[in-house]
Amino acid sequence: MTEILVGVNLTGLLLKGKLMELSLLMRLRIVVVMALGTAVLGFFGFSFLAPVHPEGAVTIFGGNITVIDTAIYAALCFLVTIAAYLLSCPYGRQVAPLAVATGLSVVAFRSGEMLTLVNVNLELTQRVAMYSVLKWEGFYWLLPLLSAWCGLLIAQRLIKHSRLDTIPPEAEQLSNHNLNNKLAIVVAVIATIVIANFAIGIFAQDVRMFDRQVGSVVGQPSTSQIGFAVITAFAIASFVVKKFLGLNYLICSASASLLTLFAVVTCARSDVLEHMSLSWPAAFYSRAIISVLPIQMVAFGTLGSIIGYWSAVRYMCWRRCTKAA
Repeated sequence: MTEILVGVNLTGLLLKGKLMELSLLMRLRIVVVMALGTAVLGFFGFSFLAPVHPEGAVTIFGGNITVIDTAIYAALCFLVTIAAYLLSCPYGRQVAPLAVATGLSVVAFRSGEMLTLVNVNLELTQRVAMYSVLKWEGFYWLLPLLSAWCGLLIAQRLIKHSRLDTIPPEAEQLSNHNLNNKLAIVVAVIATIVIANFAIGIFAQDVRMFDRQVGSVVGQPSTSQIGFAVITAFAIASFVVKKFLGLNYLICSASASLLTLFAVVTCARSDVLEHMSLSWPAAFYSRAIISVLPIQMVAFGTLGSIIGYWSAVRYMCWRRCTKAA
């Protein structure tokens, strides 16, 4: 049950921080892969995405990120994933995705807040134009993930390990990805959006004040608070999707861009933005979810999706072992 054991190990490291379930070699593999992603994508690659102002937000709004910058960063994600696969053999398929998820999360953490964008777009027309770009930007940040996925597929083709090719039937039932069921995919996307939207509203907390028109307004959460909220929200969603629909974390990760679109369309309408610009300081939002930058939603959402997926695999393994006993 190779994949299950790796899932148990990954969850033990990422969620509990306990290393007693991991061999020394497995610990080193995971740490090295995450360190690789942090160094190459989070620090070196940040120079290709960095805003002009040191405290500015990492975003395509304003045209600071060029097509060449995008291509270079996507190429880095591709190469880093292949390198991570090689470093974590024979568990490359399970461990390698952590490299890009970690590196992109470091970029999201180093980014400025949504407030930095709002402060330079205080007029209503400017805010409307800003959110009209941001609602689609989540799809842009899927490009590094798509590049990383291509790198993973190529690495799998180039390097084959016979003991990973055959999974016992009992393990196959837990690790199988039900990607051929279109209805399940649609349900998974909807469930991810609903669960993550609700959970982010709970966990992304700051000063909250009553407002007659929108019910309440919330202040700009800190980056660390947003990271915690988004990772937790997508971990819950990914757990549910794996447990009840049998789908992997790719569906939840891709749904992060749709969640950004949904949040802006529903919570950043022109009438709401007009009310907020006239009645409240720039640091307040009608909902906490529209204070999350697209890169933060996709990066933290991907990391949370991986954690939630392996948590579900571990839980299902535990349930099966309990019943067998």
